[in-house]
Amino acid sequence: MHDHPTVGHFRIDGMFRKIKETYYWPQMYESISTYVQSCDNCQHRGRKKSNSPLQPIPVGPLFQKIGIDIVGPLLLTTQGIDT
Repeated sequence: MHDHPTVGHFRIDGMFRKIKETYYWPQMYESISTYVQSCDNCQHRGRKKSNSPLQPIPVGPLFQKIGIDIVGPLLLTTQGIDT
């Protein structure tokens, strides 16, 4: 459940809450903690550096600053639509 592509590498408490909805075993929290702490991907990425609230971007003159979200390449559905 921790490293499945649709899960997103939850931290220990998040994984514990998710797993305990379906499973139980003795020392479950400790097992989950050990597994999450040994995750190679999590070790490389580290954890979020700040819990501070998001800050708004000041609005300036038109086209002074442009933001672009770039994604892709996207897969095509059977109807030929980008996903």
